[in-house]
Amino acid sequence: MTASAYMPDVKVEAAFGSGYATPAASRAWTDISAWVELNQGIAINFGRGDELSTADANTLTLTLDNSDGRFTALRAASPYYPNVRIGTPVRVTTTPVGGSPSVRFVGFVDEWPMTWDGTDATSLVTVTASSRLARIGLGAELKSLGESILSDGPIAYYPLTEAVGATAGHDISGYGRAVITRSNSNTTFGTGAGLTTDKLPAPQLIPTNVGPPRGTRIQGTVALPAMSSCTIEGFFALASGNASPGLRVICLLGPNGALYEINVVETVVEATYSTDVGGVKPIASSNMSLLNGAVHHLAATFQGGATSTITLYVDGVSVASGSAVGVSLATFDTIRVGPHVADSGTQPASVGHVAVYDAVLSADQIAQHARAGIDGFAGESTNARLVRYAALAGVAATEIVAEPGATTVGHVDTTGQTAIDLMRRVETTEGGVLFDAPDGTLTFHGRSHRYQSAPTLTLDMAAQRVGADFAPKLDRTGLVNDATVSNLDGTVTARAVDAASRDYYGPATMSTETISTDANEPFQAASWQVAVYAEPKVRVPSLSVNLLDFDAAPSQGDVLGATVGTLVAVTNQPAQAASSTGKFFIEGYAETIGPTSYSLVFNVSPAEPWVSVARFDDAAHGFDTGSIFAY
Repeated sequence: MTASAYMPDVKVEAAFGSGYATPAASRAWTDISAWVELNQGIAINFGRGDELSTADANTLTLTLDNSDGRFTALRAASPYYPNVRIGTPVRVTTTPVGGSPSVRFVGFVDEWPMTWDGTDATSLVTVTASSRLARIGLGAELKSLGESILSDGPIAYYPLTEAVGATAGHDISGYGRAVITRSNSNTTFGTGAGLTTDKLPAPQLIPTNVGPPRGTRIQGTVALPAMSSCTIEGFFALASGNASPGLRVICLLGPNGALYEINVVETVVEATYSTDVGGVKPIASSNMSLLNGAVHHLAATFQGGATSTITLYVDGVSVASGSAVGVSLATFDTIRVGPHVADSGTQPASVGHVAVYDAVLSADQIAQHARAGIDGFAGESTNARLVRYAALAGVAATEIVAEPGATTVGHVDTTGQTAIDLMRRVETTEGGVLFDAPDGTLTFHGRSHRYQSAPTLTLDMAAQRVGADFAPKLDRTGLVNDATVSNLDGTVTARAVDAASRDYYGPATMSTETISTDANEPFQAASWQVAVYAEPKVRVPSLSVNLLDFDAAPSQGDVLGATVGTLVAVTNQPAQAASSTGKFFIEGYAETIGPTSYSLVFNVSPAEPWVSVARFDDAAHGFDTGSIFAY
């Protein structure tokens, strides 16, 4: 759609038949530009208002000609039927004259409202759409450790986190497996202290050594499908003083005495599969003592074939394997957790998060489950944690760009939180920014992204490259002279105060929490806030440009390339300005496209002190009086 010699070409596409979960590379795009009512305008909002706010989802509004009913939902005569649906991906691309295509928006349709413009012959559909962050925000509350397990598709999963008074554990795999029930009252649900990082209760299995019934366990008839390969796993904690045959963390039983189990005794851990009582047994066994009261994760994989192999994992690490010829898995019908019926142990055990998979999980998948339950990935970088949380929301790693972070983060219990809430906590801790790029890529800038930046876009006021809305002003926006920052567990709280600012401007307080593992981080973060914001900053509420005014350097492509974090220099400011050149970071924009018009109104923030901070690890930027140190 090109209406003038200076007007970029505008293309609007929809990926009918695709949805939020469809990989970006797999979407089949249909050009619907011919039906766009450009005289009604295309409106795109991108990014955030300033450096103090978070970036909302990008939004799109445009109007389509629906005279032939092609954009009517559920209309069988539509060429797109039945795929005129909410959640349909939509993309807007502009190509400047003589330039390269620039994707301006990728998101998902929120609604297809149909109207008639005074006559039955004229029907319009005004489409609104939002980018990925809006979909992440709709996500359900997470289940902590369970999310890591569920993401790998178990065919049976019993967290065993039921409350006191329960008598059975329930499957949450989604397959609706039968419950597994305690054998006697010596198994008590909800009485074991938080077994794993989710701190949810676990059952206690207390041995019974005198008279029937001997042993205590949780067991149920659970019909599992036939499998050629299988993975089993679970967490447990058990103190010493338990004799052979010890604790079965998880055991699958089948006809004729067939069993597949992970067993723990005083000095041995083993994974065993037996076709029948006394039958062939591939065994993976390791001499080690895990009866130390600590939480451990055990997993075993059975790879079927001419030679079947069992591999045993302890706390996410492969420790042993064994094989046998001519062995295939039975069809299991029972799941058991706990000691053998004749065990003579003396210490209570806690067991939880037992799961079964009809495939061999990779070593990395098993390691991820172990870490999720044992230490919650404490010590990983902010960017790694953000990618992990994004994965819980269904965002593929190929659709994320996350810059290396400046700090590491501790374990955060995700129970009851949404993925977007957790990602915002990472964003706050890093002091960076999370946003959807125009092309739909989930993007994370680290705190150092703007340090010592140089302008990549120059706008000359004398050449009429800046709109009349350019109006610098000084106000209290962002003022902070009293900052308090605490760490995740509340063991460190730091406060920084600029007394001179507080006395002159009055108190301006802020408080926040960091999930960093660095004990110095609260003080550094509080000090940074006060160092940067104790004096009010001159701000420009908006900076507008008319894209059609750019036909040389900077080109239309240069302007369209501006994104969150782009440093722009506004030169040749009038004599009354504080300086002839002002520098600002772009934080977002409102983009409006018409038949013969194309405008962008940028949201900007002050460039200082980011462009001139001092860093110990950067020899090119020395220190001077008044230098602000980056953190």
